[in-house]
Amino acid sequence: MGADSGRLLNALVAAVVARGVDPARLLAAAQVEREQLGAPDAELPTLLQQRLWLEAPRLTNDDAFGLHLGETLQPHDAGGLGFAVRSSATLGEAYARIARYLRVVHPEAGLEVVEAGLRALVRHVPPASANPPRHAVEFTLCVLHQVGRT
Repeated sequence: MGADSGRLLNALVAAVVARGVDPARLLAAAQVEREQLGAPDAELPTLLQQRLWLEAPRLTNDDAFGLHLGETLQPHDAGGLGFAVRSSATLGEAYARIARYLRVVHPEAGLEVVEAGLRALVRHVPPASANPPRHAVEFTLCVLHQVGRT
């Protein structure tokens, strides 16, 4: 059972609300109790996270929901991780910090950073046993792109 940042999940709910959907409707569709999202460091089982990621695009009728959410977030929105990313001397260091942090907040997800000379490959590596929702993966990759641009 993985845990994700309550801050991110609350941002997901806020994005749904900004698109005119009642948050109670999202939470009911995903079978999540409001209390489960309360604190910024709240932990939510992976199955419930996946339900939120599946229901948000459906209820907002936004087939690019993960990308749109990723576009709105900035490194400073990520608390301690955002500070660590902004304090990195290089982009490679920033991505390496994100990769380490991702395993802490979501043990079932993975990010690989492979450097080869002046090039680097950043790859999202979901576990073989999981089938992460497309919008969650697109969100992650969009955030990595935003970090690179910043």
